[in-house]
Amino acid sequence: MKIIELFKQNKKNNDTLATWINKIVNGNEDSQIKSIDDFKKILSPLVVPPTKEEDSDFYADYGSDGSYHTKTGRGECAA
Repeated sequence: MKIIELFKQNKKNNDTLATWINKIVNGNEDSQIKSIDDFKKILSPLVVPPTKEEDSDFYADYGSDGSYHTKTGRGECAA
């Protein structure tokens, strides 16, 4: 959704999402987002998970009473 929001805010009249992204990739965009690095900077907060203290529900194992944790089953290689 963030990419669509950025597209709507920065596109030119005849830009499609594909042409707008292509201009960014090729360094031809003249809006707020001029390069892939600008794009990464804006999107980076979305790819960093919150700490358990910030949002404990993020770490919930839905359908289970306990919190999420990895578990190696019997006969599985732990390597």
